[in-house]
Amino acid sequence: MRDGAPPWCTAPTLAQSEEVRVGDASLWVERWSGGTRLRVRGVREDDAAWREDQQEVVLSIDEVAALRECLETGRDVARVVEAWGRRYRTTWSLDPPSELWEVGAYLWRYPMSEARMTLRIAAAPLRAALAGPLARWLQG
Repeated sequence: MRDGAPPWCTAPTLAQSEEVRVGDASLWVERWSGGTRLRVRGVREDDAAWREDQQEVVLSIDEVAALRECLETGRDVARVVEAWGRRYRTTWSLDPPSELWEVGAYLWRYPMSEARMTLRIAAAPLRAALAGPLARWLQG
């Protein structure tokens, strides 16, 4: 088990792409000594949509692959990360396929925090950003 945060979360940034707006979120790709990561600043929302606030997360390239797979297939995709002596499961989930490309469809990142908050990102603009401006950074 890893003791402490995963290395992509704490390593210094060596270079970064431009920030891209994705609905009410923004994201950018960073290079660090171990590879590439995606930083997302977005809205975290409770499960009843009664309250929200800002959250910033750093995603490993493996979690970015899970996010892209979820966007492409519409199926939930999970990954497990070891940190702080435990295993943490993260799941990406898309709004129901019938609503997928309608205005307001979101990709959700679970698990919820202790405050029952989960990160959400607008699905259609996220897909466009990952296929366009951020693609060469992610592939590099």
